[in-house]
Amino acid sequence: MIPGRLRPAVPWALYAVVVLASFYPESFHPARMILYVGDPLESAYLMAWHAHQVLRDPLHLFDANYLYPVKAAVATTEHHLLQGLALAPLTWLTGNPILVFNCAVAMTGLLDAFAARKLALALGCGDLGSWAAGALCAFNTYNVHEAPRVHIMLHAFLALAVLELIVLVRREEPSRAWRLAGWLLLAGLTANYHLLYGGVLLGMVLAATALVDPARAARTLGRLVLPLGAAALLFLPVTVVYYRMAKSQGFHRELPEGVDLGHYVSTAPGNLLYGPIGPHVQPQQKGPHFIGFAALALAAIGLLGSGRRRDGDLLPARHWTPAAALLAGAFVLLSLGRDVVAFGHRLGPGPYRLLYSFVPGFQYLRIPERFGLLAMLFVALLVAQGLTVLEAARLPVVAVVLAALVPVEHLSLATLATAVPVGDDVPPVYRWLATQPVHALAEVPTYGEHSFRRETWEMYYSTYHFQPIVHGYTAYPTRESVRLRECALGVPEEQALDCLESWRVDTLIVHYPPPGTSLRENPALEELVGRPPHSFYRGIAAREAGGSLQRLASFEGPRSRIPGGQDVAFRIVRPAAPGP
Repeated sequence: MIPGRLRPAVPWALYAVVVLASFYPESFHPARMILYVGDPLESAYLMAWHAHQVLRDPLHLFDANYLYPVKAAVATTEHHLLQGLALAPLTWLTGNPILVFNCAVAMTGLLDAFAARKLALALGCGDLGSWAAGALCAFNTYNVHEAPRVHIMLHAFLALAVLELIVLVRREEPSRAWRLAGWLLLAGLTANYHLLYGGVLLGMVLAATALVDPARAARTLGRLVLPLGAAALLFLPVTVVYYRMAKSQGFHRELPEGVDLGHYVSTAPGNLLYGPIGPHVQPQQKGPHFIGFAALALAAIGLLGSGRRRDGDLLPARHWTPAAALLAGAFVLLSLGRDVVAFGHRLGPGPYRLLYSFVPGFQYLRIPERFGLLAMLFVALLVAQGLTVLEAARLPVVAVVLAALVPVEHLSLATLATAVPVGDDVPPVYRWLATQPVHALAEVPTYGEHSFRRETWEMYYSTYHFQPIVHGYTAYPTRESVRLRECALGVPEEQALDCLESWRVDTLIVHYPPPGTSLRENPALEELVGRPPHSFYRGIAAREAGGSLQRLASFEGPRSRIPGGQDVAFRIVRPAAPGP
């Protein structure tokens, strides 16, 4: 028997075990391991940037050092404000952005589990079912798939906002309106997606209330006006920065595709129980949305058996379970994007078109399938109800086995993993840059327009110097970044150096492979730096001999950007204009 004072810790201990299993191998090597180059490095960079900037200039958190010369560069992507500021002490203590990122992933999983479990308990579900709801909501296949985008993975505040709204509607306690607004504000400080999704979610719940009790819905809406107005005012500085960036750059998305309905039976490729099943999935968009066979069975039991249970204190199960099923279905449909497609067959236009056409903000979102995260919240609540029904039917062993199976059938082994240099293993050139007078720098050889996700390497390494860099991966490439990427791709041509100099890029870092090694003949090395054009290094030597590039420092050895190669820093020196 577990002592009474330790029992509250049991759910968290079990969640911690699921965290370790769900995010292996990163969970066993959190200081240096990520899944792949791209979004994890972007998230690690943004959190490190906020921790750096909040001490240096807290009123300009968006003025990041990447995508030079763009001001407020953070407004070209998701901001990661809450994660970066909340974990800033860990960043200051360790100086390891990868460790901070992996800690953020683990903490996010625990927060998501806590929120879903709390909501299930409030709705009258038992301890076992509520634990399973938290496990499914936090560690389902798609949520784990979104871990590289930790800001998207953190949707706990939406579940807590739903709980406050339900209590506000049922008990009409005014304080709940302020709590709801607070959770929604935190959701917005986590990710812009969640702010918009939260509005849709809460709007649906209020609309459903209005159908049953219009007067109660009207009173609820009236109580929400002031708290939501206050939250909007607090979020206004963030809104203004994004609005200005979108208008100045002309940002806009075409009506986006979503995910094929068949992806809701697609597992992650490394699934331990089932292996890869369902339509092919990708690392970012069109990912695996596997619901789980045990979860589907339990959700059905919860829905069908809700009328046989004694009603909970907050909301009768016979009311909320059908509503949860309808909301789960609605969010699945929204995740399909502009068209409803099932196993490759278009069935018709999708309801997402309505959001895109009539709700401000959705014109800037590009991945509708993230609505699947909200769908899984309501599936998880039905699972909790199903397990509670089984316990009430005196089938405790069956309930325990199925509760354990709920997270287990989502476990998978990562098919990708990347070790990132940290601490003393970081190429010395980057620590040297921190001590130098640099106006702006470029690194070459660099990547093409279709491979700029790998420029997250430059973003990550810049956390060791925070000098302005022309590189960067973002959801919305700016006109300036596209132009400077073209200039960097043209190095070592004189015209390209002229272009960089005209933008006041005065420093060039050139990465050399080990002697006798050709980057063009070693595709594996192209994950570390870009693919150079023919005669690239001979051209660099010619520009150095001609005085266009002035060598500042050279670093070689096993800790170079390309192990065994050389990193050379040059000053770009252009000839003075002829006199009159």
